[in-house]
Amino acid sequence: MVFDGTWALTAPGVAHEDAVTDFFSRAVHTVTAAGKQFVQHRYAGALARSYFVGCSDGGREGLVEATRYPEDFEGYIVGDPFFDVPGQILAGRAARALVDAPDSYLPPALLTLVDNAVYANCDAVDGVRDALIQNPGACSFSPQSLLCSGGNTADCLTQSQVDTLSAWFAAATDAQGRVVSLGFPVSDLYNNGAAGNNLFRWTEAAGPPHDIHAAAPWGEATSAQPAGWAFYDQSFKYLVFLDPHVATITSPPSTAAASCTMRPWRSSRPGPRPAGATIRSSSRRSSRRIASCSSTTGTATASSLPSVCFSSTRSGPS
Repeated sequence: MVFDGTWALTAPGVAHEDAVTDFFSRAVHTVTAAGKQFVQHRYAGALARSYFVGCSDGGREGLVEATRYPEDFEGYIVGDPFFDVPGQILAGRAARALVDAPDSYLPPALLTLVDNAVYANCDAVDGVRDALIQNPGACSFSPQSLLCSGGNTADCLTQSQVDTLSAWFAAATDAQGRVVSLGFPVSDLYNNGAAGNNLFRWTEAAGPPHDIHAAAPWGEATSAQPAGWAFYDQSFKYLVFLDPHVATITSPPSTAAASCTMRPWRSSRPGPRPAGATIRSSSRRSSRRIASCSSTTGTATASSLPSVCFSSTRSGPS
């Protein structure tokens, strides 16, 4: 995943082709070959067996290895492979929702309030009330139900906070209304600060934005930004628009900078399957790809990117 994309360009508008290729498909193969040589030299003997273990982006790397360089390893243990790169970039819009208004941020106490309301609404829809939401698709929780009213300002949400929740749960769609990135699940947004990639860790752990009108609402240092925002912002700047100066909140990029390509994403997917190879994955995620596109008017804004640069073309699981 890309939280600092500066390596992907040699100059504005010029992709660092070797670095991008290494990141998406070649680096693991190159490092594996070097690592084997080192081990053989250190222990004075050939390797009997070698195995790959990876999860998430490591899972993607494993399947890319297995299909492009099947001779590198005798076996692969692949968990939850991360192939929906465009969808994950768009998932960063969860942090984007926090800059829509000064009170869009939801502090942990309010996230706990939301979690409790979700469980009250959704726990029993799977047939048993057991503190587990096992059928989130049947949950009918509406953020609007927590809107403050009648002068009450405690244990409730402002309209901007309701809008933030709604943005988190909603899917991103293209100009034809086709889903290009799913919304987040409704449960365990905070989970009392438990470790893990819940929405609080992805979006809010960095605190509220310092300036919602700034090009960098949490400051320029990516280490101080929410992970979701950094991934969203850096990926669009350095891998889509090839322009580090694009303000992914407000500024319309130039016609040249608005051109985007599916080249990097194509190279991140598995290659042709070798004859006789059987590859099983623990994930059923589908992958989507960025469609080639360009702005002919020069007025495509970052907020309109789902309708400008993304298609809902999908490939089934490997």
